[in-house]
This record gives sequence, C-alpha cells and structure tokens, in this order.
Amino acid sequence: MRKASQLVFTSVLFVLGTTLHAQILTQSPYSRFGMGQTFFQGFADQQAMGQTGTAMRSSMNMYLLNPASYSALTRTNFKFGARSFVGTIAQGDENLATNGASLAYFALGFQVNKKKNWGFAFGATPFSSLSYNIVFEHDSTQGNYRDVLSGNGGITRYFLGTGKTIGNHFSVGAQVSYLHGQTTFSRSVEYPNTSSQQNYRESSTDFVRGFMYEAGAQYYTRQLVVKKSRQFDSTSGKETIHKDSVYIKHHFGVTYSLSTQLNNDRTFFARTYVLSGDREFVLDTVLLDNSQKGKTTLPSTIGFGYMLSGNNDKWRLALDYRMQRWSEFRSPFEKQNLTDAWQGGIGFAWRPSVNFHDPNIKYLAKAEYRVGARYGKTNLRFDGTDITDLGISFGIGLPLRTRSVNEEFRIENIFSSLDISVEYLQRGTLTNNLIKENYWRFVVGVSLNDKWFNKRKIE
Repeated sequence: MRKASQLVFTSVLFVLGTTLHAQILTQSPYSRFGMGQTFFQGFADQQAMGQTGTAMRSSMNMYLLNPASYSALTRTNFKFGARSFVGTIAQGDENLATNGASLAYFALGFQVNKKKNWGFAFGATPFSSLSYNIVFEHDSTQGNYRDVLSGNGGITRYFLGTGKTIGNHFSVGAQVSYLHGQTTFSRSVEYPNTSSQQNYRESSTDFVRGFMYEAGAQYYTRQLVVKKSRQFDSTSGKETIHKDSVYIKHHFGVTYSLSTQLNNDRTFFARTYVLSGDREFVLDTVLLDNSQKGKTTLPSTIGFGYMLSGNNDKWRLALDYRMQRWSEFRSPFEKQNLTDAWQGGIGFAWRPSVNFHDPNIKYLAKAEYRVGARYGKTNLRFDGTDITDLGISFGIGLPLRTRSVNEEFRIENIFSSLDISVEYLQRGTLTNNLIKENYWRFVVGVSLNDKWFNKRKIE
C-alpha cells in the first residue's frame, strides 16, 4: 500500500507540474520585461517569514532555496501548495482591480542511506510568468489609432537536488533544474472602423527550454547557554540560585546559481486584419517565420542566510540576502537594459509548545506562528527611477497528524502541517507617471511526513 502511495504521489507531481505554467500567476505590466515576473522559489512557511530560508534546515522539512538542507531530512517530506492574489494596479488617477490563482509547488524529499546524511529532493514550481495588456491612445494628423502591447505565458521549473553532510557541522548540496515554457508577445496598431487604414499586428511565440545549475553550503553549530535565576526558599529562609541550561543553534547558509543559456525558438507572424465585434479576421499575411532561433542568457544569483533558533526550535529568527545580476540578461530578439536586483528579508517563528502529545495542551498552542518582512530593488529602472518591492507577511503552521516512531532505539515525533501565508506587497511608484501595484498574496501548503523507503522487518 505504501509503495502504491509513493507511485501516486510521484505521478501527480509530474503530471500536475506540467500545468503550473498554464495558471494565472500575474497580471502585472512590469512582467513585460526580462523573463516576466519571477517567483520566490520557496514554500508557504518561508513565504510567511519574509521569503527567508537559505540557512534553514530541518529533519522534517526540505528548503528549496538551499539544496544543502536536504541532508538534514530523516524522513520523507512531501509538499504541495497553491497561491492566489487580489490587488490593484494604479497609474495617475486610474485604478484597475486584478486577481488570479494557481498551483504553487509540488516537491518530494527523502534520505537515501542508513547514516541519514545524504538526501535527495525533486519537484516542480513556477519559475516566471507574464500577463499584461498595455494600450496607448494616439491622435495624429492621419487620424486616431491605438497601439496595443500584450503578452502571456510562463516558464515552469523542474528540479532535482541532493545534499550531503560532511562531518558534524557542515553540509553541501547541488541542484539541477530544467526550465521549460512558452510565452507569446504581440503588438497591434488598431484604427477606428471609419478609417481607411488597415489594422496591423505582429506576434511572436517563444518556446524556451534549458538547464539551470546551482550549489549551496551550510554551516551549523550549537551553543550552551546557562540561565541563572534567584529563588527564595520559605522553609530555610534562604535565597538559592537556580540554573537552567538551553542550547542555541546557529545556522549559516550560502547559495550560488550559475549564469546559463536557454534555447529559444521563435515563431513570428505579421498580418493585417479587421475586427468584427470580438472576432478578428485576417486580411493578409505579411510575414510568417518559424525558423528564428537564439539563446536567452539568465543571470547568476548569489544568496546568504543566517538562522538562530533555540529550545528545540520553539522559536526561529532568520535573515536572508539575495542578489541577481540581471545586467547579464540577454535576449536574442530584443535589447533590454535591465539592472541588477537585490532583496533582503527577515523572519521570525514561534511555537508556544513543542509537546505535541500532551492532551492538556491546547491545539493552537502547538501551532507555529510566523511573521516577516522583505524589501528589495527589482531589475527595472525607468527615467532614473528604480522599481522597488516591499512585502510584509505573516502566517501559521497548523499541526495535522502526529505520531511517535522508534528511530534506532530513540522515540521521535513525526507530524505533518497545514501552512498558511498572507503577504501584503507594494511594487513600483506613481512618480514620473509610473505604475504602482498593491497586492494581497495568499499561499496555502501541506507538508506531509512519513517513513517511506524503509524495509519492514517481520518477526
């Protein structure tokens, strides 16, 4: 039965992963540039903690931001999630409401050896998406006309990574991702029905595919902290000193993603047309070319992280910084002057109780409560104005099924969780007639843990 469950999960991961790029992931005019709007490559719990996670490691959770974390897994971890958003796009006095929803991620991580120091993970997640429709109204001596720019599509990331522990305080990891997707761009010049001019449209469909490579490392240690408190003994009338010892854990992480080139095959179609209601009728094909090929250069990325935790992970504090060299980006069909992007994030998580099996402790006291914030500069700059990104997030991790297992003569707790994240996001500015976006983003994920891939012993 367990093998059948593994097969079902793996099949769902593959089949549904192929549909991630087909969802409504963004409706931002800023997705016109680069690879579109790129997405945070983490899970719901990390989203709630300011998109941190480079230094995180856990025996029950994998962290996609750093493949070195896979070595910490002691059991199989299966994750899947969905996201949605609602918000407004503003320019000047104009406001447009927007919303959408999509699948967010599917991933499976597990240990592969008896020493439990070598882990693997694979899955699928959206990498980028674009969806926009920009209209320019023109009034010229030759008459009124509209210039319409539009685009849609996205790229899905399929990843396979491994992490290995070296010694007692260090781990390394590597990950390869296959990026695959389709994007469509078009530009139309449309005249009023009373005009003698013919409408004209150019559209291009890009088929993008290729590999991305990244590596990561983590260093972790713990520190014994002795807390002293004074207590008064009413029997003896004397004051005594009580000592309480706890361990504080320090985690450091670093990741690097290589600049890489993706294959880009383009089909270009130019035509004149007329509109009848919502329908378009082609009058003449100006050009049809499906032989355009080129290479799209993705930027390199470097990230640093630190996490401080204590009392059996009763609380966690995480800091992250990432920088992407978008100035390295090259498109084979158009020139884009993008700038380097960076982001800093901070997150905190707290669980009132780590005793999951005490019936006297309330359920919500066993949940983990998370808050975070992030700020960064995107890869866009217009007329000397940088487009920035600010997010404030919070969330909760609700324990689901909990049980105890005998882990090599030690009793360990296994629990799954329902993770909910909410983020308020601001991007852009109204300065210089630019566009400002305000969103509420929601991510709901499930993290399931169990003892897979172990041989059963019959006594």
